[in-house]
Amino acid sequence: MNLKIRKRLSIIFSNSLNNLVLPISNVLVSFLVIHFASVELWGEFVFLMIFVNLASQFLSFGNKEFLLRKFSQNPSLIPETWKTVFLTRFSLVFLIIPFLSLSGFDLNISVLVFLFVFANFIHQSFNVLVIYERKFNFSVLVEIVSLVTILGFIYFQKDQLSLEFLVLIFTILTILKALAFTIFFWERVQSKLKFSFDYQILLMCLPFFALEVSGMLQSRTDLYCVAFFLTEAEVGKYQILINFLIYFQAFANFLLVPFAKNVYRLNFESIQKITKKLSFFGILVIPIFIFTLNIVLENFYNFEFDYEIFIFGGLFVLPVYVYLPKIYFLYKTNLQNKVLLVNVLGVVLNGILNFYFIPRKGLLGALISSAISQWIMLFAYYFYENKLMRNNEITLS
Repeated sequence: MNLKIRKRLSIIFSNSLNNLVLPISNVLVSFLVIHFASVELWGEFVFLMIFVNLASQFLSFGNKEFLLRKFSQNPSLIPETWKTVFLTRFSLVFLIIPFLSLSGFDLNISVLVFLFVFANFIHQSFNVLVIYERKFNFSVLVEIVSLVTILGFIYFQKDQLSLEFLVLIFTILTILKALAFTIFFWERVQSKLKFSFDYQILLMCLPFFALEVSGMLQSRTDLYCVAFFLTEAEVGKYQILINFLIYFQAFANFLLVPFAKNVYRLNFESIQKITKKLSFFGILVIPIFIFTLNIVLENFYNFEFDYEIFIFGGLFVLPVYVYLPKIYFLYKTNLQNKVLLVNVLGVVLNGILNFYFIPRKGLLGALISSAISQWIMLFAYYFYENKLMRNNEITLS
């Protein structure tokens, strides 16, 4: 194996490990909470985390994809660009407070949630630097230390687990992670050049923010609908199931993200080659993923699902392995509005199907809805691709 291939594999492995730590954390934490307390407590925590994730998504405001492209275009201005985007987004933090007041959380929980969201804002602001500079090993180390600490606290508090305790330890660890990343990247973001607060940045980030929000809603609409229709116990079970499936989807992204700045420079023909390889890889590994998932859910969580769940689970995962490279190419050619339209289509369709299927099929109905939405999104990407080629908006080379 030559040096170039070894280096690529090393980068892919490091990035995959970095991205896997968080899913592994979710799996282990959910297992301990359900084992020592109940699936109902985990369901309560999932409800709260829905708010945290929505708030964090809002505060990110599309900065990662926007900055990745800016960094690739102007590497010499990385510190100034990062600081300007960070400072501008900071003004959004306090907009979370009115929504917290309407959330129905008690005062202690509300304060902890605000601190959690604020610390997460700082922590996630460094993700773009981790990806661009490939500092995956440091990120993995921080996340592993955080995970071990959380698991330790849960174990020693196993007889008195509560929602407030879970929020407290997650908040404290997120604050410490934010501090660790700030110290690590401090010199990298220092510069003698001026940076400023600039609302125009928000306007430039807006298309990427819209894409991220639509993508998040597309992948989470089913969970929100399950939370609306079903019990806390069923919410807890479905969240664990769908998270595993989303992690399997995300594995495709693990393979591409380390080379995002290179993918943005590839022509259409090269993207097509990547699409074929990634699609073939997905067809090979997804059955293994699904078989393993069945074993894990049955033996570790004591969850028993019908075989239809796993069939539709596989159908839900596969389309991402086909259309993900197409998304990167559309980003590269400033056609991210097409991605937004496809995501919106997925959100609307997923919502309509969930409202129809969940009352009739329960958890299976949510998964059927999500699988159908994914395949229609795949067909939509092919439709746009063919249309753009006919109009000569993209060329093969």
